[in-house]
Order: sequence, then C-alpha cells, then structure tokens
Amino acid sequence: MKEQKHETLDKLSLIDNFLMNELVGSDEYGATFIEYFLQVVLGHSIEVKDVSVQRVATAGDPNIRSIRMDIRTKISLDRVLLLADMADSPGILPKSNRAMSNIEMQAKKGESGPGQRYDIRRRMRLHQALIDANMMKPQSKFGELDDVLIITCASFDVFGLGRARYTFTNMCLEESGLVLADGAYRIYLNTSGKSGGSEELMALLKYTENSIDANVTNEKLKEIHTMVMEVKQSKEVREKYMFEWEKIERAKDEVREELQEEMREIIADKNAALADRDAALADKDAAFAVKDTALAERDAALADRDAAFTIIKELQEKLAKTEQLS
Repeated sequence: MKEQKHETLDKLSLIDNFLMNELVGSDEYGATFIEYFLQVVLGHSIEVKDVSVQRVATAGDPNIRSIRMDIRTKISLDRVLLLADMADSPGILPKSNRAMSNIEMQAKKGESGPGQRYDIRRRMRLHQALIDANMMKPQSKFGELDDVLIITCASFDVFGLGRARYTFTNMCLEESGLVLADGAYRIYLNTSGKSGGSEELMALLKYTENSIDANVTNEKLKEIHTMVMEVKQSKEVREKYMFEWEKIERAKDEVREELQEEMREIIADKNAALADRDAALADKDAAFAVKDTALAERDAALADRDAAFTIIKELQEKLAKTEQLS
C-alpha cells in the first residue's frame, strides 16, 4: 500500500482550521488572541465575553440544514459596530454595543465561487440566518437582538479586487447613504490583499496565511507567534492532530473502498448488460442464419421448378414436332 502523506503540525498555519481551533480553544490563549484579531480587523477596541470553537447552530428541524461555526464569540464594543463614521447617515438609530461574531477560516478556494457547491457568500448568508434564529428566545423583543458580524478569512480574494478587507452592510439602492442599520455585517478578509487595510491588518493576515518566523513583523505578532509555537509543541495537541489525521485517512479509505465497490458493481452491471446484448446479437445472428438457410432452400426449390419447367417445355416442343411429322 502506498504510504499516506500529510502536512505535519509544525507546518500548519493559522489559516488551517485545526491550528486556529486549537489556539482559540485554548483556555490560556484563546480570548487574548481572538480579542487582538477582532480589534485589528474592526479597527477599534473590543472586549471578548465568550469564545467557542466548532459550535453547531440548528434551526430545530432535522430537515433543515445546520451549520458548524469555526469560531463563535460574544463581544462588547465601545461604540456602534462599524457605523461610528456614518453617524449622520439617514436611518441610523442608537444601537446596542453587543455583537455576536462568527469567524470562518477558508484555506482553499475549492468550489466556493458563485453558484458552486460551497458558494461562500450564500453559505455565510445561512450562517447569519441561523445565528440570528439561535439568539432569539421565545417572546424576545426584536430590539434586543444583538448585532451579528460574520467574518470570513480566506487565503484567496473572494472578489478579485486585491483588497485585504471587504466590509458589507445593507444599504438602500434608491437613496445614497441610507443604511438599513439592522445590525447585520459581513467582512471578507483576503490574506494576500495588497490594499484596503491598515499595516497591522496586512501583517496579521500575512501571518495568518503563513505562520512562520519571517512573517513576525511587530511586537504583538511576536506574542502571537509564541502562543502558536507553544500550542504546536503541546503533547495533547500533537496527539490530537495525529488522531484527527488518522481519522481523516480512515474516512478517506472508507470512501475509496465504497467508490471501488460501487465501481465494481457498475462494471459488473455493465458486463452483464454487454453479455445480454451479445446474447441478443447471437440470437439475431442465428435467426439471420435460419433465414438465410430458408432463402437458400427457397432459391434451390425455385431453381428446381425452373429446371422442371424447362424440361416440360422441351418435351412439349418435341411432342409438337412429332405430331407434325405424323
């Protein structure tokens, strides 16, 4: 059997879900890291109230798709989320300083484009809907619904414009500057972005994509890098990584076996169909052979008849001559 190859834990970066989950899920480092991450992304101070990783949110119905959030945080802000510089815009009312944040890491592009299987934009729309639904308790007032912030950190540019950060909120198409102000925001981060973000954000994103010494370019990243290295050196984390990798490889092997079995069944069915076809063709050929034999016999009978007619004609001619002589 060919030896399986996999990325070692030492080579993983924060863009990889496993390492990010272990860092954020760490009691010692999780809140500190995610608070810094969000402060740099949002551009102002926040306070992290709660952090959880791989949290599942459902609609309460097994027939409706659920989601698994890479990182879920409850945060408290010192000002209205993202709208502080738009305070004079029409439609903006006093807001809560609470928000629910969902951070998703996307290391590979895969089928994440518009209309594809894992359409990243529509997937985040589902995340927002289920997060909102799970925040509302029976009889809750809608005005008490916290803001929701969906952050997607991708190793590729979702929109292809070279920006490090793209921020979205609902706006009126007919009235320029009119913000819906429903408390829903989405941010897409591009780890390879060249513009559209602070120097600190660019450095953080670059380190997130490739968490190596060479990308530690400020004191805060030096602290983060120390955290990352300690997490990587943890015996518990290393054992967990090997277990997770082995579990993934077992799942791959099971899928391969299932595919091979399906392929064998497909080939067997195809061979059976071909055998049936060959048998039908053989029957058809046999029928043609019988037909050809019958036609040959008919032709022979016709030839015999024609020969008989010829003999009779000759006899009749001889008879006629004999009568003339008489």
